[in-house]
Order: sequence, then structure tokens, then C-alpha cells
Amino acid sequence: MARSIEAAAAEPDALWQEMMGAWTGGAVIGCRAGVAGNGAAGDPAAVGLQPAETYCAVTGGEMPPGKMVRLRAFHGSPEWRGRWADDDPGWTSQLRNLMRFSRDAGDGSFWMDFGDFRRWFSLVYTCRMADDKWTKMTARSQWVDASAGGGPNFVSWRHNPQWLLRVPRPTRLTLSMTLPQPDGDAAPAQPFAIGACLFRGNDAPDGVRRKLVLVEGDVVFSSEPRFSRRFIQEVSLPGSEVPYLLMPFTHEPGLESPFTLVVQTDDRDEDGVADITMEPVQPATDWRTGSASGSWDASGGGGAPGMPTFGANPQLELRLTGGGGRFFIFAESVGVHQDGRLQEGLQQAEFPSIGVALHCASPALTQQVEAAPRDGVVLQCALEPSDAPYVISPYLQHPAVAVASHPGLGYRIAVYSDVEFEFGDASAVCEPADTGPPVCGGHNCWCCIHDAKFAQRRTTQRSKCPFYDIYERLDKIEQGVDRHLSLMALMG
Repeated sequence: MARSIEAAAAEPDALWQEMMGAWTGGAVIGCRAGVAGNGAAGDPAAVGLQPAETYCAVTGGEMPPGKMVRLRAFHGSPEWRGRWADDDPGWTSQLRNLMRFSRDAGDGSFWMDFGDFRRWFSLVYTCRMADDKWTKMTARSQWVDASAGGGPNFVSWRHNPQWLLRVPRPTRLTLSMTLPQPDGDAAPAQPFAIGACLFRGNDAPDGVRRKLVLVEGDVVFSSEPRFSRRFIQEVSLPGSEVPYLLMPFTHEPGLESPFTLVVQTDDRDEDGVADITMEPVQPATDWRTGSASGSWDASGGGGAPGMPTFGANPQLELRLTGGGGRFFIFAESVGVHQDGRLQEGLQQAEFPSIGVALHCASPALTQQVEAAPRDGVVLQCALEPSDAPYVISPYLQHPAVAVASHPGLGYRIAVYSDVEFEFGDASAVCEPADTGPPVCGGHNCWCCIHDAKFAQRRTTQRSKCPFYDIYERLDKIEQGVDRHLSLMALMG
């Protein structure tokens, strides 16, 4: 499996570590001298290098003079005439013995300082040769619709296709991902920035399910996204009873394309039996899930918990039908413009601060995740069956600013669990605001308590909303204050 690196563009330390890792791992390193005016510091021929000719970087390391690289060209080819060339006066007897130096000007081998190597060689190639028997696993998939989840800095990364890797003993893998060439309708005209992550999988009994959230220590390997149609990376993995999860991604959600994923590894026993296995996460064994979405009205809802208008936020019922279990509740913003320009320096959208709250009247329960200025947040909790439904409410920290900055702003609630549940909208029947006096929740709330002609509906809807009791108490207090003021007016 081969990989190419632009030496001039790479960070010096990163390039050095890449080369050291290749030498240590038994890979072959090739390099090509640049052409004057196109990646080279000058005319390579003037210092004994052949432009556009491939050299082999035989070995290298930290030597007394510093970082050094030994190269070899074809026998009889001109050799390097810069510092540390065969006739350089810096060679001492001790260095010659230590570095196995040869003065044979025709053997094609020579030493270079790493700084000169970067200056004169524009491309570096690494190639690891597989053993006689090796395992190659290929998967063809695509990012499309919801499965185009973007990179790990978005909460939607969980939607990307994920594969289970079972690695029972220490193994070195070569991962490659390829986008199709732009000669078909499905292929993007320009390459996306693509990358891949390897996660430590879920512990039992969730070992065959996708990863939803990440905690410290979960990320085994993560690549920076690169604008390329091909991605190649070597990864060494310790053996594990818990499966790993492999997830390819694009730098931003919503970028759609087919892709081919290849995992290669040597067969250490050379018995023809694969040392590892790879399979996609299957819907039948994945988390149970439900989702709902909607649009914020012109006011942007009722704001954060603690605000008197909080009941104006959307309300969605969650009922447990399969016993108690673990829940992951995601609240995400929809309709925020994202800069998807295919250029270096990835652009990030400015997301409004969104949060989510969970309430239950019996037993009394309130949990929430503070609003954060990102694409979404997640609330993790353990729930037990209850007489009253749980109610999920997404909210905006600064509603008016959010809807003004993002016309058409919407929300999406996604619920994942290891038990059966029912999930849906609890707020669809309130009348539009222009059919009566202003109500506490507008078209998104069941708490209509502001006018006597709504009394019948208030009675029938009491069990629907956990905020009802709060507003009813406030209404009684207000009525008491009104009576007190009226009495004072009569006495005065």
C-alpha cells in the first residue's frame, strides 16, 4: 500500500516521524527531486541530483551531526554534491565507522542532512509490502441524506456509516478510502476533505451498536480531513475483546458521495484465516431510535428553563414501553447556513445556542443540558417507566437573536435507547394565536389558561403538559392579587 507526501508542505517534525515510522515498520521510502521553479530550491542538477528522478531513502536517524538521511540512486548516477557528500571535509573516522560511510562515488549512495532533504526533494512516497499471505477487506458505501454526518466536531457524526473491527491480538492495519473519479453523476466534481476515525467500541451489551457519544480514551486514531480523492493511513492496534469502530467522514455534514473503504492486514500465521473481521453496524442490532423535527416560530420559542415563557418551546412526549433503560436525547439546529466551500481553511458556521430539557410530573423529574453555541447537544440519562409521559423540550438561549440571524431556523430531536419506547409530538392541537388571546405556549403548548372561554380545553388537556400546574398556580396567585387590589380600592 503506497502513500505520497508533499515534503515542502508537510510539517518538518511530522514528515520526520512519518519517515521514521516507515523505516521502523519495514516500509520502503522513495523520493523525487523537484524541478527548478516547481518545488525545488534551485536547479537540482547543480548539486548532483537528477530532476524528476526517483531515489530510495534507505535509512535515517538521529546522528551526531543531527537528523540524517541515506539515499541511493541508480548505480553510476551522479551523486549529491552538497554538505555531507562523499568528499565533504566534515567526515571524520568516527562518523565514517558509525554511519557506514563509503567514498565510492559511483555506488549511487550518499548521506544528506534532513534540512537539505526537505529543500531538494518535493515528494516522498512510502510503500509497505504485504507478506505472502494477507487479508484485504473492501466495503462500498456512501454518504447520503442523514448518513452524511460530517466530522467528529459535529454531533451529527454519529450518522456516518460505521464498521465493527474485531481485533483479538495486536495488529497493524492499512486503511484506505477512495472517492470515485468525477466521471459519473454520483461523484463530486471536486474532492471533499475526507478523513477517518477509529473508536474504542461500546462495552457489552452494546458491543454491536454504533458509537453515539465520545468520552476520554474512546478515540484510538483520528485523521485531519484532507482535500483528496484518496486517503491512506497505517494504524497499529492492540488486541481487544471490545470491538473497534471505524468511521469514515467528510469535514462537514451534508456532503454526499459514494466511497470505497479498504482495510488490509498481514496474515501473521500465514494460515489463510483472517486475523481480524470487519462488518457494518446492522440496523437490526443497533440502538432503538425515534426522531421529530419542526420549525421555530417568529418568537423562537420561550427561551431557557426558568423563563416564565419556557412553556412556549416545543414539547415532545416520550413513553417507555419496554421497561427502564438508557437514553441519549439529541437536540440539533436545522437550517443554519454552513460554508461548504472546497478550499483550505475549513469554514465553520455560527450556530445559535441550543439546549434541551426533560421533565416528568410523576415521578417529579427535571434534567437539562445547558445551551451551547454548536450544531447540537446531547442529554444522557437513565429512565424508568412512569405514569405520566416524559416531555422533551428543545430551547434557544437567545430566541429572538437566533431566529433573526437564521431565517427558517428549525430543530430536530433524536432519541436513542436500549429499550422500546414511543416518541412523538405532544403539542399539535393548540389553536393559532389569532383565534383567541395570547396563550402561554402559542401553537407549541397545551397550557392555555389565560381566558375563561378556554376553560373546557384547559380541563381536558391538564394531563398533557407538565407545565400546567405551574401556570395554574401563577394564575391563582394573580387572581388573589387582583382581589386584594380590588378590596383596597373599595376601602380607599
